[in-house]
Amino acid sequence: MNSRNKQIILIALSVLLVVLFLFMPEQPLETTNNIKARVEKAIRAVQSEDPMSGIQDLLTIVEEDSTQLDAQYYLGLFSIKSGQFEKAVNRFEKVITFVGLKKYPDARYQLSVCLEALGKTEASLEQLEVYMTEIDPNETEKKEAVQKEIIRLRN
Repeated sequence: MNSRNKQIILIALSVLLVVLFLFMPEQPLETTNNIKARVEKAIRAVQSEDPMSGIQDLLTIVEEDSTQLDAQYYLGLFSIKSGQFEKAVNRFEKVITFVGLKKYPDARYQLSVCLEALGKTEASLEQLEVYMTEIDPNETEKKEAVQKEIIRLRN
């Protein structure tokens, strides 16, 4: 085999390794599925007779991986229910930061609710205005409801 063929083979192998690396999941599939199952189990626990164990499980999950959007989102919702709006703000900001809007498009709306509850009307209004641009144009009822919220906050 001449040196030209060796170079072509090495380049082809390098390209193959780069492509495999780019399409490799960030976490092993087994780990990802395990975390998803743990999150689902924790959510069921919160919605059952033992909510504190479910919340503790979700907290453990985000301690292990703060970018776990499912756990962050649901912890945000549960924080709202318990009146812990500062904690909810942090959770929803993480969901938004890590592109969780694709899975949880209402995360920004939830963030605006929390900000309003904390007396941060301007910040809440800003979030609602951004949220208006993210709503699917076909969801006219949702757009109208958000527009009413914006008007209410402006007055």
